[in-house]
Formats: sequence, C-alpha cells, structure tokens
Amino acid sequence: MKYHYLLRHHALLDESEEFIQHDRITYFESTPEAFPPSLIYLLIEKEGQDLKNNGNSHVKLVQHGQQRIVVKEPKGKNKRLQSRLISIFKRSRAFYAAQSLLFVRNASIEASRPLCVLERRRFGMIVYSVIFYEYLEGRAIQKGDFPALADTVKRITDLGYGHSDCHQGNFIYTDHGIAPIDFVLKKNWFGKLFVDFQYLKLFHALPEQEFRKLYHHDNSRIVISRGLFKLKT
Repeated sequence: MKYHYLLRHHALLDESEEFIQHDRITYFESTPEAFPPSLIYLLIEKEGQDLKNNGNSHVKLVQHGQQRIVVKEPKGKNKRLQSRLISIFKRSRAFYAAQSLLFVRNASIEASRPLCVLERRRFGMIVYSVIFYEYLEGRAIQKGDFPALADTVKRITDLGYGHSDCHQGNFIYTDHGIAPIDFVLKKNWFGKLFVDFQYLKLFHALPEQEFRKLYHHDNSRIVISRGLFKLKT
C-alpha cells in the first residue's frame, strides 16, 4: 500500500456537496498511474453484471480492457448511523476488506487482487465507500473439496485470524486452490474456541467421524463449543 490521494468530491456523483466532502483513494496492489481516479469514477458509474444487489451490498462485475473488475459497495455499512459514527475513528469496511485480501495474499493464500478503495467523508464520518478488486474465476465448494477447504481455514487461523462470515458459500475453488471471498479478517481473541467456531460454521452438519477427519480437535472442548454454537445459531 504505497499511495494515498485526497480528491475533491467528483461532480458526477453529487455536485451539491462538493465543498464539504472529500474522497480518499487508497491504492493496494495498483497505482494511480495504472488505475487513475478518472477510471475509478468511470467504473463507479459504468453498468455491469450485478453479482449481488441487496440492502447490505451492491456488487457488480465490469470489464475494462482485458481486466474483469469487481466493484463492491457495502451499502448497509455506508448507511448505518452506528457505522458512520464509528468511522470517525476508523476506516471503512471496504478498506478493511482490501486490507484482508492483501494480508492473505501475502501469506500465499489464494485471493482476489485488491486494487484500491475509495472512501468519502462528511463531517468526519464515512458516508460512502467502495472497493475495487480483480475478479477471481472459481466454482462453488463441493464435498470433495472439504479437505482443501479445512486446510485453507487452518492456514488463516494459524495466522491468528478468521473469516468474518465463515460458511461454504464464502469460499470458492480455483485453479490455484481454495480462496476466501466476501470477508474481513477477524482477530482471534478467544483462542481455540474461536478456531472451533470457524470449523463448526463450515462443517457442523457432518457426522462426527467425518468432522474429526477435517479438524483434529479436543473431545472435551468440542462438546462445549458445539453447545455454544447451537445456542448462537
């Protein structure tokens, strides 16, 4: 992460607030020369293939030359008052998502390449944010992928973190291995209990014998973890 640009609010989006809002662009695995602000605003406006569009997020796939780029706006976080107030002291979810992608890639775990993040503040609060990352080809997880999936989760938890929404739909099988998607890394503050929960979220429906093959756990602790997991879900 080498470059930070502070830019006046772009007229295409909302001229009326040009003088009280600023856009901050943070580059991760790209540069202002390769991914200039003019292109960023163009891709925000450009129509693409909607991958998801609900109250929580709008995710679209756009084509730029040979690149297939995902543009993701976490709408729920951007609009929620509590999130806006917290953002006075923190960065956006889009920023932490890009940071998480970069972190796992640096640990040699397959993941999308984060390009940049745009954040807009009003009165110190983040009111709009969007992340740009390269589209990663892959397919849905199948039962035969479970050992590789368990290994990927182990590699992440061994780093002291976990997937923020750990379920099978948030991992894909690619040509280079299992890749986590749609996540922000969560710090492990609860030790082995936290790790238990990561595996239970993925494999709780499996018979105990199959679960044990994927996750070598302590018998007495996993009983407690299963009980807490059932209460939570």
